Amino acid sequence: MVNPAHIEIYTEIIKELYEKSTFQEKSEISLYKRQLTEYSDKITKARELLIICALDTAYYRIVKNESEHQITILEGKLINIPKQEEG
Repeated sequence: MVNPAHIEIYTEIIKELYEKSTFQEKSEISLYKRQLTEYSDKITKARELLIICALDTAYYRIVKNESEHQITILEGKLINIPKQEEG
């Protein structure tokens, strides 16, 4: 039988352990989302430069393909991060 006086202490310990275990996942999610935005912006900027003829078509394709490849990798990483249950 659990001593009722200890319930509050156990609750705080469990809460602290949960927060520590989810902190890394939240950090990874933020990092991956920021990187996705950066690669998407890179494609947009390259497209804008292509339109005003300030970028070669071949170089645009390289930038676009490399960025899309990185986006696919990052999306895969995001999918593999365990979903957090709403508390």
